[in-house]
Amino acid sequence: MSKVAPTRQGTIIGAALLITGSTYIAFTLGLVANALAARTLGPDDFGRYAYVVWLSGVLVIIANNGLTTTAIRFISELRGAGRAGDVGAVHGWLWKRQLASSLATVAAMGLGAALLTPSDWQAGLVVFAVVVAITVFAKSVYLFDVSAAKGHREFGVEASSTVALSVLNIAVVAALYWLHAGLLPFLWAFVAVSIGYAVVARWLVRRRGITASGEAVDPALRARLGQHLFWTIILCLIAAFGNRAAETYLLNHLWTAADVGYFAIAAALCRGGAEMLTSGLNSVLMPLMAQGYGEDGVGRVREMLAASVRYFTFAGLVLAGIGAFWAEGLITLIYGAKYQAAIPVFQVMVVATGLGLSLGAFGAVLSTTDNQRVRATSAGILVALGAGLALALVPKFGLMGATASVAIGSVLSLAVVARIVNRTIGARLPWKELTRQALAATLAAGVAAAVAFAWPHMLVKFAVGAGYVLLLTAASISFGAWTANDARLILEFARRRPKQLGWLARWIEGRGTGPQSR
Repeated sequence: MSKVAPTRQGTIIGAALLITGSTYIAFTLGLVANALAARTLGPDDFGRYAYVVWLSGVLVIIANNGLTTTAIRFISELRGAGRAGDVGAVHGWLWKRQLASSLATVAAMGLGAALLTPSDWQAGLVVFAVVVAITVFAKSVYLFDVSAAKGHREFGVEASSTVALSVLNIAVVAALYWLHAGLLPFLWAFVAVSIGYAVVARWLVRRRGITASGEAVDPALRARLGQHLFWTIILCLIAAFGNRAAETYLLNHLWTAADVGYFAIAAALCRGGAEMLTSGLNSVLMPLMAQGYGEDGVGRVREMLAASVRYFTFAGLVLAGIGAFWAEGLITLIYGAKYQAAIPVFQVMVVATGLGLSLGAFGAVLSTTDNQRVRATSAGILVALGAGLALALVPKFGLMGATASVAIGSVLSLAVVARIVNRTIGARLPWKELTRQALAATLAAGVAAAVAFAWPHMLVKFAVGAGYVLLLTAASISFGAWTANDARLILEFARRRPKQLGWLARWIEGRGTGPQSR
């Protein structure tokens, strides 16, 4: 491999759009598949199905335990620093640990399976353990492979595998819906698709010539890897037990399987909406920060943080507003009248998710700048606080207690981590632009809420949600919430695609904001 060329901003946007496009397809197909499963199984069995999917996701985080983040960070950094010879060695060193970690996680799950089964599980302990074990191993291997590919700036691996397996998943689920299948066929379909993710990603990685080597890692580099990985493992274990884990587990064991289903629907819609808006930026952010850190040090990372926080915050305001207005219509049309109890849960959670959307940018900065200890310590405190909230609210208030616990935790997490990053690397947030975004959102939400109150019809609320986004965008531009560099970045990308985006380039140039206006 040769030294990587400097990253162009248009290339950044192209990679982000590639991931975003595949995420849109995956989210849409996944939403349809989830709805078909919910309508086929009913609230109770769907709650059990959702619990198994959630548990597998938690165990995948434990199995990957920071190896994916470390792969992205160090492969990107080494490429940015021109140390192509060390890339394969680091890849191989991490892969051996990924394999051992996945097997250990599966073994530990098998030993504790009796404590992890869904509420009123009737299918047998062995079936439960086998389903979870296979999905966890397959998905953890898949995520390691796409992370290594991201380090090489091969973002198409994730995009292609996501689209291909989403199509397969919807085809299988549609067949099960048509056959009126029960819980177990849906779970075995989940197993088959998980295996498909691992197989397709490995094939794509090999086709792009991304391979691990058995060469020894330089001792100094191995020491850095070990230190970074140690704190990343702690951080990922904390994240696994903080990702709505306490709320979901308590709902499953103290309340009903249906409550787990309602909670899972709201969480899935929030997660899907957030991924649709930010997956592209999330996918390229850490590789770019790591490469920038390797090239220019922490100063470049500060610049990237300021820009990414503005983008994440705007996306969060879009998500919060449109989710709140569309909640009733989305859940009623997609899942049916049986799932009305999920509507207020989703409304609260989507606003909290939107407000806390920029949390990932702060975490990426701490990982990139070798401040994993700081990140892990702060995350541990937040998880302990979240667990306390869940223990205080879920046993007494059930579903809405779990909702309140997640919402409060999301907002507190952002405030604490932002403060810690500011103190750790001296980052200055773009408060002027963020304030203007908040003012634009307040105006847009006020107008949209007035219209929704005057015409409280479900279809009107869809139009109101879309109008909110348009008004928010227009107001943010009018209030000066964007910088000249934002316009130049978009202009560069638009000029490279004149047929599709020539109108956008002409509009930006007409406003006098572009490279020529510096």
